[in-house]
Amino acid sequence: MPEIADATAFFQPTVSEIVWMEDIADKVNLVPTAAEIASGLRLMNELYDVTGFTGEQSWITRRNGGSRVDGQLAGKYTLAASSITFTMDKEGTDAAAEFAVDPEGDEALEGYLLYAIRGLVTARPAKTFHCEVAPAIDVPSWDGSDYPRITIPFGIHKVKDIVIPTLTP
Repeated sequence: MPEIADATAFFQPTVSEIVWMEDIADKVNLVPTAAEIASGLRLMNELYDVTGFTGEQSWITRRNGGSRVDGQLAGKYTLAASSITFTMDKEGTDAAAEFAVDPEGDEALEGYLLYAIRGLVTARPAKTFHCEVAPAIDVPSWDGSDYPRITIPFGIHKVKDIVIPTLTP
């Protein structure tokens, strides 16, 4: 499977499981057991239960430039360069929580971004869910008029890959 930073790779916005976390309690035990996969739970619930993810968790619903990462949309987004910037929906409660952490918007927070996609798409579309955990930097809006920005590096910076081929969405 190619690296997610590969210029030929795309991801399908059919799974909106993208979560910002200030901390990950256990960055080693990231793979669900066969029993957990067979239980039929949703991907994120399985990961929360199995891996010890803790800390502030905020759903991210928008991509930089106004494109939405949303399970209701079809199409593909190209992953460019070596990083990607997500923006949080400032109309939602997640943005309000983010502003509460840093109301003046003058402090970047380091943490982790967990995201799951329905396989990498190349010449032969993958039939797996690909989940990745990576370090990220969160830069809140300066004055509340802009979306907080979360930038995640790809490639060698990622913490761990999880590929769960038998999981049902």
